[in-house]
Amino acid sequence: MIDVVQFIKEAGMFFLATSENGQPKQRPFGGVMLLNDRIYFDTNTEKSVYKQMTANPQVSLCAFSKGCWMRIEGRAVPDHSPETLDAITERNPMLKKLREKEGDIFTSLYLEDATVEFHSGEKCESWKL
Repeated sequence: MIDVVQFIKEAGMFFLATSENGQPKQRPFGGVMLLNDRIYFDTNTEKSVYKQMTANPQVSLCAFSKGCWMRIEGRAVPDHSPETLDAITERNPMLKKLREKEGDIFTSLYLEDATVEFHSGEKCESWKL
């Protein structure tokens, strides 16, 4: 089993897929971290992606690095605790600048009941987080 968070960090970004009115929506994200044995990411609560995850929390993340790719599917669960957002902010300088400029319009989310697929050439591994 590979280190999921390290793989995403090495990739530099991941793509988050949500749905709206039965249509898939994807966009790039940059920050991810492991906290309390959960994979966390953050978003602006005023963006459509947050509204989509609130309406349907089933998401899919995909990252590609060094000829390998990984997909994680699970449920995005908001964690509005200031401690969690502060921990993510301290590890993400870009988010820190945005929070200073925009205020507290950000929230953290973690993946629950997630399944990982890791593809490396002909080999595929999968496991539950």
